[in-house]
Amino acid sequence: MVKLQGVGGAGLNSSRARQDMCTSSSASTRPLLGLVRTNKVAGLGAVHCLEELTEGVGGSWDALASLVIDTISLVAPSGTNPLSPLNYNLLYGVLCFVRRFDGLDPKPSANLPPLCAALASRGVVESLTIAVSALTQTTTPDPTSALETILLILASVFLSPGGYHQIPVAARIGFFHAIIEGGKRRLLDQHVRVILDQILAPSSVYYTVLSGISEAFYDAHKGLAACEAFRRSPIFEDWSAFAEIVSYRLKIMKRFDDRIGMSQRGCDNPKCCKIAVKTEFKRCSGCKAFRYCSKDCQIFDWSQGMHKFWHMHRVNYQHTNEILTSRERAFLRFLLHHDYLEARVETFPMSAALEDKVSIDKYIWADHVRRALDSDGRMELHVMLLRFGDKKDYWILPLRSNSSYYRDSFVYFRNIYLRDGSAALAKAYENLRVPAGIVEIH
Repeated sequence: MVKLQGVGGAGLNSSRARQDMCTSSSASTRPLLGLVRTNKVAGLGAVHCLEELTEGVGGSWDALASLVIDTISLVAPSGTNPLSPLNYNLLYGVLCFVRRFDGLDPKPSANLPPLCAALASRGVVESLTIAVSALTQTTTPDPTSALETILLILASVFLSPGGYHQIPVAARIGFFHAIIEGGKRRLLDQHVRVILDQILAPSSVYYTVLSGISEAFYDAHKGLAACEAFRRSPIFEDWSAFAEIVSYRLKIMKRFDDRIGMSQRGCDNPKCCKIAVKTEFKRCSGCKAFRYCSKDCQIFDWSQGMHKFWHMHRVNYQHTNEILTSRERAFLRFLLHHDYLEARVETFPMSAALEDKVSIDKYIWADHVRRALDSDGRMELHVMLLRFGDKKDYWILPLRSNSSYYRDSFVYFRNIYLRDGSAALAKAYENLRVPAGIVEIH
């Protein structure tokens, strides 16, 4: 028997349910959300159960999600006070309901199941973050089980398509402070480590995340050097690594925001060496991905092979455009170029057969290789690895130059020092005098 009831609302009875949804519920919690003891039904029975439940609370997942969020907010209204045993039991029951009915796995998939998707769209991250903060203040009962379930739900949301947009919401509500408080008490160290290393740190390449977490990050990080309790925590090193990455990228973001003037682009005809402000180029109406400085350059590029690949480039461009805003893409280019300039002396002697290492469409990759070969040394192929949910995307960002000077110099020095002179080669390249007017862009 399942009974779902909101405060002052009507209940729903279902003969189809699942077994042992949550064993910590008691009669005193049922007026808020009594869906905590169910019978396990396999196959279609579970589907029927979900349909009956959604109808009983308004006929949609959004209505059920609203009831869940309202209940979480009612039992954990503040992150500064610990939860009473009664409120903890109710919270844990609701969390178990979400986890079991959506079938959340410890390894979240890219696509959110229906209830979690509805919860995310209605602001569950804010309620869950407040609950996390309250649980880190709670000593009795042991908050470990509820914290584990909340972190699983949050990880599922953050790793879903576009889920990184929710990270600043959690940060502003106090997620970083909750991590630190939990670290002091050694609560779920391994789970927090995964959140820091595999979700938050990789997401810091996105402008939306960096700009949204900056204030909360600085507020949480200040004074930690003198906090002995956290310094002894098993996650202190993980937090330090995360903090170093975020601090580094926040400085780059500041430079990005302080830019003056319009960004530059290069003509996508590999035989053309023009680099100028982007308004001097027109986007190809066919592929949508490439820009040309003149009709002649577009016609020439089309005749050299573009006519074979324009549709694939268009599909690839539309895919990138769906998951990244123009500002996100601009910042990623800026970030990649900054890292390239910082590291090129160490990395330029190295080369790799990227097509054997990354999952890039072989036809698109072949076309980019053709373009680089046709550029007379003015183009290199750089690949940026981005994580979207539990998947990885590889974004090809060619490095353009209006001259082959860098490449010619590298070939010259490499022929002198060969492979056994990498240190001397790096020093020679570092001391290279670059003529005025050489421009490189991504």
